[in-house]
This record gives sequence, C-alpha cells and structure tokens, in this order.
Amino acid sequence: MPDRRATLLRPLFPLLAVFALPAQAQDTDAWPDWLQEAMARETPALDATQFTVADGAIQLTVPGEPGELQAFDGGWFVTSDIGATSPLVCMLYVDATDLATLVASLGQASLATQERKQDTPIARKLISSVDAGAIDGKPYVALEWFYTIGESAGLIKIRAAANGPVMQACTHDGVGYRETFGRAFETFVKSTRTPPDPEQPYYEEILVQRLNDLDVGVGTLTFVRDAEGDSKIVRSISSLIPVTPDTLNYSDATTVSWSTPDGELINAYSATTDNGELLTDLEIGRDADGDWVVAGTFQGKPIETTIDGEVTPLSELGQIRAARELFAGTAETTAFMVWLDEADPTRIGEARLTRDPEAAGRRARLEVGPLTMDFEFAVDGAVTGGTMQMGPVAIDVERIWHRGTPE
Repeated sequence: MPDRRATLLRPLFPLLAVFALPAQAQDTDAWPDWLQEAMARETPALDATQFTVADGAIQLTVPGEPGELQAFDGGWFVTSDIGATSPLVCMLYVDATDLATLVASLGQASLATQERKQDTPIARKLISSVDAGAIDGKPYVALEWFYTIGESAGLIKIRAAANGPVMQACTHDGVGYRETFGRAFETFVKSTRTPPDPEQPYYEEILVQRLNDLDVGVGTLTFVRDAEGDSKIVRSISSLIPVTPDTLNYSDATTVSWSTPDGELINAYSATTDNGELLTDLEIGRDADGDWVVAGTFQGKPIETTIDGEVTPLSELGQIRAARELFAGTAETTAFMVWLDEADPTRIGEARLTRDPEAAGRRARLEVGPLTMDFEFAVDGAVTGGTMQMGPVAIDVERIWHRGTPE
C-alpha cells in the first residue's frame, strides 16, 4: 500500500453585533472611531533575521526583532517584536501536520492562553476572517478570531503553510496589524530553504475552494513517477468553514494512490479528519486472488469488503486522460469506472463526463455517484475551475497555481 503520511480597554459587548460571518460584508462604518483607528494600526517596515536549524539543513528568516530560536517536540519557535503591543510568534514543524487542524488548534490555544493570563473566561468570540491560498506554490490557510474578555478585546491572527517537508505557522494577538502580520508570514514562508525533495513531481497544482465568495479551503495535487513508470498521486484538501458567527468547522483530507502508466488504479489510502476527529481511514488494494479489498473506517464506522477484481477503476491520472480525450474528439460523453471513496467506498462505480453543449470552452459535467460537479478543463485534461454541488451547498473551485503536465 502507499506510503503514509491582542488589548483595548473598553466595554465591547454592544459592539459584537457589528461583526458578522466572514461570508458577509462587514460594515466597518458602524464601528466606533477608536476601534476603526485600532484596526488600522500597522508597522510600515520590518527588518529580518536569518536562522538555521537541523544542522544547517533548514534556513529561515523571521521578520521584526526576533529573540532566540527555541526547540520544541517536533520543531522550533521564535517570538519577534513587530512594533505592536504584543509579539509575533512563528513556528516551524518538521512533523507532518494537517493545515486546517493546525490553524484551528493554534486559535484554540491562543484563546485559552488569554483566559489563563487574565484568569477570566472569554466572554465572546467571533470569526473575523478565514482565508486560503498559495505563496510561491506553497498552500496556506488563515483564520482570525475577534474576542472579548473582561473589558478588553483581542484579534487573534493565525496562518499556516505547507512548505515541502516542513509546515510553518505564525500567530499574533493584537487589534490591527493585519497587513503587517500578512507580510511577516509571507516573508517567513518565502525565505525558508529546506533540503531538496528526492521525489520531484512531474505535475503539481494548488486549488482553492470558495463558499459565498469566501476562500475557505486549499487543495494540492502532486504526481511523482517511480522507476517502473508508475505514478504516486497525492491529493490533499484543508478547509475552515464558519458555520455560525462563533463556530468553525475544520477538516483535512488526504488521499495517496498509485497508478499504472496507463492510468489504472493500483491501490490507495484515504484519510479524513473533521474537527480533529479521524472519520475516514481507508485502504483499497488487490488480494492474492486479484479481487479488490477495502478495509478501514468510513464516517467513523469500520468497514471491510471485497469487490470483484474484474472491474478496474481509473486513477486520477486516468481520469485526467479521459477528460483530455473527450475534448480532443467529437463524442458528447465518456464513462469510466472509479472507486467511490467519498460516497460509498464499498463500491467501484461509473463516473460520467458530459460536455456542456452551450459552452465555447472545455466545460463538462462530472457525475460520480450522488455527486455532481461542473468543471472547466485545461487542454491537458486537468481541472482549472468549476462548481461542486453537495446537496443544497455549492462550492466553487479554482486552480490558482500549477507546474508541469499530468502526462
């Protein structure tokens, strides 16, 4: 099977009504002058200091006036003066960590720290912002919590990015300094140098998920070819979705699969966590008789089943090729078999890709089990954008960065 892997001294309670879900426009004109002034605070320019860790194998630059780099179990952290009332804290992790879970956990820890410092519970917290995207081909997610505690308020800002073999995160608790924080984090990520990855992808992409015009998730897809010509395909998606003004749903999903050069699935491993809980942990592969065996946990329940080995599903490489061939020809539709891991992992079922006859470009509808997705495709068959319909919810996707070709 595949390889694993903020403080303003004012009574603020009446102000909470002016904050809304990030998916809605915030009426900043309704904020009192002192709050607008505080939110507008920035530091115009920051110096930076370079560090090396792991016996010089990793180089990183921390903006502001950082203290000493300190080790913790799984990485290093440093605090830095960025000209605000509180310091910037940046961390580098060498252990694999899910992006959304990391950001959510850092937010929870920052809120808990304020409660301990003031020996007072958080009176109210609201999601001020969520975001997702890429910095020089490195996917990131971001979260802001506005909170009140006693007669003070804070704005916790968190960002985390996956950067090759490491993950990086920064936090800052202070009203204002949003642009300063963003610039500091970007410098932290862009400046980091790690050892070359022995598995060099021949294709990689980053996409964002949008819900009500809000970037709530970021996904990556990489293809690496081995000596036998087979491809290791890794897809991941991390999302931060506000479900109420003070409630966040966060999830991370990763699928690692192997494909033959012809685009047939060899085996796959799929794992999904939701709000820190492992919900799906599945494997599919052939047994000694050539049949497919699916085993593990799906939506929190154990499953194990055998599927007729005569049916061969396409890998993601094969699915991209099917799309490329459809648009290269004159057919209106094409069908192929896929493992329905997101809908019913005990089945290998049919997927159908049908051209949009009214579209001038390469648009088609993909139907997989109960899922319906309307996508736009590049010449090579890769998805460049579209909409996924999940019940009453529509999630837009857009490829924002890519390199190479999915051959």
